[in-house]
Amino acid sequence: MQNNGYLFICLLKKLLIFQCVSILTIFTWKYNINDVSLVPELMDRMTSIDNIQEIKSLISLLDDPDEEIIRPVIKEIMARGAVITPWLEEALSQSDDPLFKKRVQQLIRDLHFEAIKTRLEKWMAMGQENLLLGALIIARYQYPTLKEETIIRHLGHITQDIYLRIKEDLSPMEKIQIVNSVLFDDYEFFGNKRDHLSPPCYYLNMVFDTGKGNHLSLGIVYILVARSLGIPVVGVNLPEYFFLGYQENDKMLFYINPFSKGNTLSQNELLFFLKLAEVDVSQQRIEPADNRIIIQRLISGLIQAYLRVNKPEKAADLKKLLEVVGP
Repeated sequence: MQNNGYLFICLLKKLLIFQCVSILTIFTWKYNINDVSLVPELMDRMTSIDNIQEIKSLISLLDDPDEEIIRPVIKEIMARGAVITPWLEEALSQSDDPLFKKRVQQLIRDLHFEAIKTRLEKWMAMGQENLLLGALIIARYQYPTLKEETIIRHLGHITQDIYLRIKEDLSPMEKIQIVNSVLFDDYEFFGNKRDHLSPPCYYLNMVFDTGKGNHLSLGIVYILVARSLGIPVVGVNLPEYFFLGYQENDKMLFYINPFSKGNTLSQNELLFFLKLAEVDVSQQRIEPADNRIIIQRLISGLIQAYLRVNKPEKAADLKKLLEVVGP
């Protein structure tokens, strides 16, 4: 009975500690997200606009067939930024004019893209420290209404389940085995082998919605969870593949394949895997990938994914975002 009581107290203490850690982690993620205005600021900025009627009058001019008149109107609307989007959406819902609707829809898309580009530029200027933020900015390109709070909540639940199973005296391999068990057995994340190069497989929100992802998106989820627990997992930048590594004191102890339920490999096993896949990589080129490189890989993968499904306009947008994060 005494032993049972002691174990109960230890478990209770761990639960209380986790609650503090979990809340702190979530607030840290949210704080960084809000720092670059990932959550739309429309309500705050609307209050600074004195003349709502002026905006509505400007939008009403979009039905004019004269392109010479329309050009400066579009320029003025674009200059006002995404804050004008609610009025554009309202006007769109109330009109049956095909020309007007076409122009408004294009303006909404253009304003949304410029907002995404601006947020990515801010992320770069802040030092790219928050990988979650970078991935959410890219996800918002395709899914403007995604709820980042839902993703943060999912990450919190996963982190909690892993934390409660990990003990301080576990080896690195034992810690990774627990992470794998929770991610791939309990939460049933898995690599989408049939369609891993499709656009949805790259977006973080879709990974949480469907449980399916590719090397890169599953790797991002893995890194976010591991880092929140202080487990030193890093991305590994390889041609055609994205692996993870357990890096301790600047030394890579072993590698992790997030696409294959977290299967672990030694360096020789990784090189052999790449050889079988006909990927020519020398030992010196197996290097950690920082957050900028990971987001760069994410955008590059999406460009190719959209070209494969014959959506060149999406690929063109993403090429502009790729320029923001650099070559």
